[in-house]
Amino acid sequence: MVKAAREAPSPGALRALNQPERVRVDVNAEGWPVLVARHAVASYQDIWRVEDEWWRDTPVSRTYFEVLLENGQRITIFHDVMSRLWQKQRYV
Repeated sequence: MVKAAREAPSPGALRALNQPERVRVDVNAEGWPVLVARHAVASYQDIWRVEDEWWRDTPVSRTYFEVLLENGQRITIFHDVMSRLWQKQRYV
């Protein structure tokens, strides 16, 4: 039996994990983040680029920054070159 499509998912239903969420980022003249959600970036822990799925209508082109914020929080953010949006990536 097929469930109705508009029913709420059950607790054991599959769901996407680690979906990025938009975040406010202020950058310096070089395009590097200096403020993330109103918290100053204390240091850059790692920086890398991802260029993938170039054959699709919407390829993936991102610059990732793992940063340590002034409040001690360590987070990973990325700038999506295609959409020009900044997003925060959580790792559960």
